[in-house]
Amino acid sequence: MWTRNELKSDAKRALTGKYWTAFTAVLIVSAVELVGGSLSAVIPFGPLAMSFLVMTVLYVGLYRWFSRSREAAAIPGVEQLFILFKNETWSKTVSGM
Repeated sequence: MWTRNELKSDAKRALTGKYWTAFTAVLIVSAVELVGGSLSAVIPFGPLAMSFLVMTVLYVGLYRWFSRSREAAAIPGVEQLFILFKNETWSKTVSGM
Protein backbone atom coordinates (compact mmCIF):
# COMPACT_ATOMS: atom_id res chain seq x y z
CA MET A 1 0.00 0.00 0.00
CA TRP A 2 1.09 3.57 -0.59
CA THR A 3 1.48 6.30 1.94
CA ARG A 4 0.11 9.77 1.44
CA ASN A 5 3.62 11.23 1.19
CA GLU A 6 4.59 8.77 -1.55
CA LEU A 7 1.51 9.65 -3.59
CA LYS A 8 2.10 13.38 -3.20
CA SER A 9 5.77 13.15 -4.16
CA ASP A 10 4.96 11.00 -7.20
CA ALA A 11 2.29 13.48 -8.31
CA LYS A 12 4.65 16.44 -7.86
CA ARG A 13 7.37 14.69 -9.83
CA ALA A 14 4.96 13.69 -12.61
CA LEU A 15 3.44 17.18 -12.98
CA THR A 16 6.66 19.20 -12.72
CA GLY A 17 6.72 21.48 -15.75
CA LYS A 18 3.50 19.95 -17.10
CA TYR A 19 0.92 21.46 -14.78
CA TRP A 20 -0.68 23.92 -17.21
CA THR A 21 -0.83 21.40 -20.02
CA ALA A 22 -2.52 18.94 -17.66
CA PHE A 23 -4.92 21.66 -16.54
CA THR A 24 -5.74 22.47 -20.17
CA ALA A 25 -6.38 18.81 -20.98
CA VAL A 26 -8.77 18.42 -18.05
CA LEU A 27 -10.46 21.72 -18.92
CA ILE A 28 -11.09 20.59 -22.50
CA VAL A 29 -12.66 17.31 -21.38
CA SER A 30 -14.80 19.16 -18.83
CA ALA A 31 -15.99 21.66 -21.45
CA VAL A 32 -16.98 18.89 -23.86
CA GLU A 33 -18.83 17.14 -21.04
CA LEU A 34 -20.66 20.36 -20.18
CA VAL A 35 -21.76 20.82 -23.79
CA GLY A 36 -22.92 17.20 -23.90
CA GLY A 37 -24.97 17.69 -20.75
CA SER A 38 -26.71 20.70 -22.23
CA LEU A 39 -27.85 18.62 -25.19
CA SER A 40 -30.72 17.35 -23.05
CA ALA A 41 -32.67 20.53 -23.85
CA VAL A 42 -32.52 19.74 -27.58
CA ILE A 43 -32.24 15.96 -27.89
CA PRO A 44 -33.92 13.68 -25.32
CA PHE A 45 -31.17 11.05 -25.32
CA GLY A 46 -28.35 13.47 -26.20
CA PRO A 47 -26.40 13.19 -22.95
CA LEU A 48 -26.62 9.39 -23.01
CA ALA A 49 -25.36 9.21 -26.59
CA MET A 50 -22.65 11.78 -25.82
CA SER A 51 -21.56 9.75 -22.83
CA PHE A 52 -21.21 6.50 -24.75
CA LEU A 53 -19.95 7.75 -28.09
CA VAL A 54 -17.72 10.71 -27.22
CA MET A 55 -16.91 10.97 -23.52
CA THR A 56 -15.60 7.43 -23.11
CA VAL A 57 -13.11 8.02 -25.91
CA LEU A 58 -12.11 11.39 -24.45
CA TYR A 59 -11.57 9.88 -21.01
CA VAL A 60 -9.35 7.19 -22.53
CA GLY A 61 -7.40 9.97 -24.27
CA LEU A 62 -7.10 11.89 -20.99
CA TYR A 63 -5.85 8.82 -19.14
CA ARG A 64 -3.41 8.20 -22.00
CA TRP A 65 -2.15 11.79 -21.68
CA PHE A 66 -1.49 11.39 -17.97
CA SER A 67 0.17 8.02 -18.54
CA ARG A 68 2.43 9.43 -21.27
CA SER A 69 3.30 12.47 -19.17
CA ARG A 70 4.32 10.27 -16.27
CA GLU A 71 6.47 7.96 -18.41
CA ALA A 72 8.21 10.45 -20.70
CA ALA A 73 10.33 13.48 -19.98
CA ALA A 74 8.78 15.41 -22.87
CA ILE A 75 5.39 17.02 -22.37
CA PRO A 76 2.76 15.21 -24.47
CA GLY A 77 0.55 17.45 -26.56
CA VAL A 78 -3.10 18.04 -25.86
CA GLU A 79 -3.83 16.29 -29.17
CA GLN A 80 -3.37 13.02 -27.24
CA LEU A 81 -6.96 13.56 -26.07
CA PHE A 82 -8.27 13.23 -29.62
CA ILE A 83 -5.87 10.63 -31.01
CA LEU A 84 -8.47 7.85 -30.81
CA PHE A 85 -10.85 9.87 -33.00
CA LYS A 86 -8.19 10.23 -35.69
CA ASN A 87 -7.16 6.59 -35.81
CA GLU A 88 -9.36 3.64 -36.70
CA THR A 89 -9.60 2.70 -33.01
CA TRP A 90 -12.67 4.79 -32.13
CA SER A 91 -15.15 1.96 -32.69
CA LYS A 92 -12.98 -0.53 -30.81
CA THR A 93 -12.73 1.82 -27.85
CA VAL A 94 -16.48 2.47 -27.75
CA SER A 95 -17.34 -1.23 -28.08
CA GLY A 96 -14.84 -2.08 -25.35
CA MET A 97 -16.56 0.22 -22.90
